[in-house]
Amino acid sequence: MNLLHRIQRIRENLAKEKVTAVFISNKENIFYLTAYPGFTDEGRDAFILITPTQQFLFTHELYFDEVKKLLPDFSCQKITSYKTFPDELALLLKNENITQLGFEENDLTFGEYQLFNKKPHILIPTTFRSVRVYKDVTELSLLKKACDITDKTFQEIQTYIRPGVTEEEISHQISLSFKKHHADNAFSSVVAFGKNAAVAHHLPDATKLQKNDTILLDFGAEYQKYCADMSRTLFIGKVPTQTKKAYQAVVDSLDAIYEKLEKDYSKDQQVKASELDILARSIIKQAGFPEYPHALGHGVGLKVHEPPILYSKSTEILTKNMIFTLEPGIYLPSQLGIRIEDVVALTDKGVTILTSSPKELIVL
Repeated sequence: MNLLHRIQRIRENLAKEKVTAVFISNKENIFYLTAYPGFTDEGRDAFILITPTQQFLFTHELYFDEVKKLLPDFSCQKITSYKTFPDELALLLKNENITQLGFEENDLTFGEYQLFNKKPHILIPTTFRSVRVYKDVTELSLLKKACDITDKTFQEIQTYIRPGVTEEEISHQISLSFKKHHADNAFSSVVAFGKNAAVAHHLPDATKLQKNDTILLDFGAEYQKYCADMSRTLFIGKVPTQTKKAYQAVVDSLDAIYEKLEKDYSKDQQVKASELDILARSIIKQAGFPEYPHALGHGVGLKVHEPPILYSKSTEILTKNMIFTLEPGIYLPSQLGIRIEDVVALTDKGVTILTSSPKELIVL
């Protein structure tokens, strides 16, 4: 893991973002640039300032001694009740003669913006979207491990799926399985039985599994901060003909996406995200089912939903070192829901599916 390389990529984007320096407040981006896992999710434990020549890390006394020792490439600055971050930032910017300061427009609150926007510098909204969208070798390895744990959990929880079990109980077993494999939930698992599966992001409740129900699962492990995201649909008992048809339509849409993805990527090492979504929707519609009410997929990494976003009006170009999901589905209100989701990586070796759980129709 080359942290200085990551910092340099941000530095190279300063001119493009029309700023002299940028301060980073997003906790995932701070971890991305430091690899320090100790900052909590409860509050603002740290900020990073990147200038054309230096990188500063501001943190509280609780962390200062440790991060100063662990992060020698940063100039560590202590935040206290009498040396607040806004004041220290303003002083440093003045000393460095920085007037155009970028900030993460999708992370800062309005109240924080008012605190930090002190003359003579001005705050300029930036995204630095392209920095984390491309995954390095270390990230690919961690995401593959998260997907492997998710695949193992899928196999393990099938032994608990039987008539009478509740959605909440299966959700709990998913969490236990993750813990057993030294991982956590990347997000709140979707466990939906019967008609509940028609709700794409149904929250598990006390609904009991009935014979001949559909079972929609959407879950993912978080391993060393990196997130997996997988969906599979199972059946128990008899599967009606129309349900089999819907399931096959989802499988067919995925097969067509993979065929196009591999063809286009092998040719130009880039694929239009919009074309994949349009293709999946057309196959599902041709089978006589309604379009799914969400994007075809999204990037995964330190968050379970990251750029790129794959939908029909997207301008995203999928290219090497991007990792994202593909998740077509069919939802019939008050009847059933079917979704199959994989995590996919584009690498030097081509298109790699990181989730390996079977996609053929499974009847328990």
